[in-house]
Amino acid sequence: MRRILCRRLKRSALQRAQRALAEFRIEGVPTVLPLLRAVLRENKFTAAEASGFQVYTRWIDDELSELSERARRYVDVEVGRGTSTAAHRPAAQSDANDAEVASYRVGIKAPLSGLVLELRVQEGDMVAVGDIVAIMESMKMEQSIVAEVAGAVAKVNVSVGAFIDGGADLMGLN
Repeated sequence: MRRILCRRLKRSALQRAQRALAEFRIEGVPTVLPLLRAVLRENKFTAAEASGFQVYTRWIDDELSELSERARRYVDVEVGRGTSTAAHRPAAQSDANDAEVASYRVGIKAPLSGLVLELRVQEGDMVAVGDIVAIMESMKMEQSIVAEVAGAVAKVNVSVGAFIDGGADLMGLN
């Protein structure tokens, strides 16, 4: 009896949340509403059975590219109807980093998906273990990016204000 009740309540809560997000309008500034709409339409998040629920701590980070693509489709539809002025920044091309791997000894990786707020080093600078090389922001939390190895900055793969996926190289050291 308890499982049936929980499933029914979850389904009802998801339906109310989807309806609220569909009706909610913010104009003039970019918002995360399209991303939230995409999450609430994702089967891994809305599964009625525990075995189908596949959300975990870093789920949004791991699924962000797919969720962002779905969110962009919602934005395109809404803007086409004239109901929203939301806009999204293009994601940094982290795949391009793969071609750069051979040009440096080790990469300093983004520990999470987010925006690059500050770069504290530039190409040619020497970095010691423990130096803060960048500041990132994700979900309104700032994260200092610390060098785990020493070396000279050979390549900076991002710019301030760019979005980068977790695990992608922010920069490379020789």
